[in-house]
Amino acid sequence: MENKAQKQYRCKYCGKLFFKGDLVKGVVEVKCKNCKNFNVFEGGEGELVHVSEGA
Repeated sequence: MENKAQKQYRCKYCGKLFFKGDLVKGVVEVKCKNCKNFNVFEGGEGELVHVSEGA
């Protein structure tokens, strides 16, 4: 892997870092262990697409 700046994917609610990298294609849903909220990231732009509060 190259030494280029990787995009950081963080929780929208509490800012906890989920992972660093390039999301090229697909969708990733992550439940934050810190605040229990769900965050969904979509490949391509890698932007936060949808968030929902956890139970």
